Amino acid sequence: MFLGLKKEVWKETFRFIQARKKPTGGFGATPLLPSTVEDTYYALSGMEVLKKIDPNLKYNPSKDHALKVWIKKNIEHAIKFGFSAKTLFYLTNITLKTLVKPPNRFLEFLEDWCTNFLRERLSDLEQIFYGVKIAKSLNWLNLDISCSVEIRNENVKEVYQLLWLQKEGGLKFSFSESKLLGWLKACYNPDGGYGFYPETTSYIENTFYALNSYFFLKIKPKNINKTQAFIVSCYVGKGGFARKPGGTAFLEATYYALECFKLITLLTL
Repeated sequence: MFLGLKKEVWKETFRFIQARKKPTGGFGATPLLPSTVEDTYYALSGMEVLKKIDPNLKYNPSKDHALKVWIKKNIEHAIKFGFSAKTLFYLTNITLKTLVKPPNRFLEFLEDWCTNFLRERLSDLEQIFYGVKIAKSLNWLNLDISCSVEIRNENVKEVYQLLWLQKEGGLKFSFSESKLLGWLKACYNPDGGYGFYPETTSYIENTFYALNSYFFLKIKPKNINKTQAFIVSCYVGKGGFARKPGGTAFLEATYYALECFKLITLLTL
């Protein structure tokens, strides 16, 4: 048993992800849906976690010709038509994982995008979050970033994004970590999971945001064993995880589950 699941489950999860790979490149949310940048990010990131759990689960995206061709097509689409900050970060991430040398045209596009995007006076936390993640992934954090974000703690995702920007992104915000911690505890539910905000249903993505927040605060939550049990209970069978117990397995939820297991391992070291 590892993290409450048999070793065979990790092999099934690997097969679950691989079943969503498309012959023309990329991964889709289900075997029948077309590939998207977002789902390809979830797939590649999930398989990275699985490889650390079981080194025998091997997949090298840099040797996947169809994937490389598909990514280059998406790069051209991004340059020509643009992507949201979130999708552009996902594309940047999978490009760096797959192409040994990203196209100079794409790197120049990203540099211009980061310069223009991050020098605006931004107030949208999520936009800032993904913009800075792009810059950080390319070691471009010497950019002048001007932002004014109202700290509202409206949901657990915002707490995670705020903490990431301060701890990893190098931005400075004025907030009370003790108040954030109290708010996180209020989002915890008796089933071991976390809601979007206090007194709401537990979902696996919210649990991912909460565990990340605890990691950035360098605090091990007292109820981490119950949280692990919640994630295990989201396992549907045949490799997939659902957003909550009894739900339908999806690639995105499976990615969040794997990241949660990784975070639990780090928090319990």
